[in-house]
Amino acid sequence: MFAKTLDEVVRWAQSLGLPVIAAERDNVTTHSGIHYRTKLSGTHLDWYFNAPVPESIPLLLTRIVEERMELKEQRFTVDALVHELRNPLSVAVGHLELLVRDPAGEKFQERIEAMNRALSRIARQLDWVSHQNDEPIHLGISLRDIWEGIVADLKPEWAPRSIEWVYHGSSAFAYTDPWRVEQILFNLAKNALEASPDHAVIRAESYSLCDDLVFRVTNAGSHLSPEETDRLFERKPSAKGVGHGLGLALSQRLAKSIGGRIAYFPDADGVSFMLIL
Repeated sequence: MFAKTLDEVVRWAQSLGLPVIAAERDNVTTHSGIHYRTKLSGTHLDWYFNAPVPESIPLLLTRIVEERMELKEQRFTVDALVHELRNPLSVAVGHLELLVRDPAGEKFQERIEAMNRALSRIARQLDWVSHQNDEPIHLGISLRDIWEGIVADLKPEWAPRSIEWVYHGSSAFAYTDPWRVEQILFNLAKNALEASPDHAVIRAESYSLCDDLVFRVTNAGSHLSPEETDRLFERKPSAKGVGHGLGLALSQRLAKSIGGRIAYFPDADGVSFMLIL
């Protein structure tokens, strides 16, 4: 996002007739031309012009870069909140509809508990807006337990489509932030569900790889092109035709905040997304 913003500001300055050639962070490449260095958020920007300009010009352009980055971050936060609220709201609505259809059914308590978990997620996600930059907490958790709870909560969406969920592996115990892991796994489950045809099988497994814990979700989706793979974790229109492609970008950001990452892997069974901790 930073490189793209920097390029946008350079092109904008050129459209105004300013003699700027290029700009880079921490002088990655040496350009010909007159060089000016400015500071930005603990790093440096190196500006290159083909004619002398007042020092106020690169300082002004740096400020514009900073403001654009702040605006994009604010937009990402708002869009992420909307995206993450939509998921538990859809769960709550799904279970409420089932409750209305069969208020005296034997699964009354189960549906009430699912709605309560969904509303709790909403409360945590609203709280995330003011605490998103806080250090993650660390608790002992079972990724398998979190995953199975998510699958149960999504039942109103997958049961009518005869989707089968299969899990292989251990309890996948980790010492990490439970709420951020739940957000990530919810997005992976939701993406797999939306990308799968009716009567499909969604597989999850956990295993150790060197010193890492891997939680892998596989669905029968189509393989991505190299161009799509390169931009997989950028915010963009969703390949599923649903939403704004924000789930993976947000999940990758959350994974990195707890020292992990999300990886994509195409295989014979479809496509896999892996949370690596």
